[in-house]
Amino acid sequence: FNSREYQQLRIDPIHEKAFICNYKEHWFTVRKLGQQWFNLNSLLTGPELISDTYLALFLAQLQQEGYSIFVIRGSLPECEADQILRIMRVEQQQRPKLIGEDEAQRMSVQQTSDPGHTADEVLLDEDEEEIGKALALSRQGMEVEDEEADLRRAIQLSMQGGSDPAVTAGSSQESGGSEEQALTAEELRRRRQAYFDSGTKPSQ
Repeated sequence: FNSREYQQLRIDPIHEKAFICNYKEHWFTVRKLGQQWFNLNSLLTGPELISDTYLALFLAQLQQEGYSIFVIRGSLPECEADQILRIMRVEQQQRPKLIGEDEAQRMSVQQTSDPGHTADEVLLDEDEEEIGKALALSRQGMEVEDEEADLRRAIQLSMQGGSDPAVTAGSSQESGGSEEQALTAEELRRRRQAYFDSGTKPSQ
């Protein structure tokens, strides 16, 4: 195919039957099966469909990469794929990848995210981190609610004034008369704490 003699014939590659491509010690076939061309490179995960318009460009690209391309003529052995594709055409939704390409991508993702963990472990760690954040927020909300409840109870007790023994001191006799004395802040705090701890009002 690369020779001057063949190029002078100006033959459109789509009119041929097959090509064998070689680079160093690697050989593969580009062959027409039915009415469609396929790249049968064994380094791919499967046959690659090549359109008629792309065939010449594909062969030219191989030439630039250093491949020797041989034109195959004559009667080729019959194969089941050729028989089926003479009846129907196929469409390829996704180009086959090089063997090991997926594994290389997974390894790249693994090394980028965390050299010491596999991709599955990284995803698991991320899930655990999200769950931990959610639990922390939940606990924080519960603590705020508990603090608000305690604050409401304290305000209610303070608003009761001298009628509540937890807020006022017991009666004492001074200069022959009875008078209620206000509790100091520390005594009020201790009585309220005792009230919350025991669930009952402290005795006077």
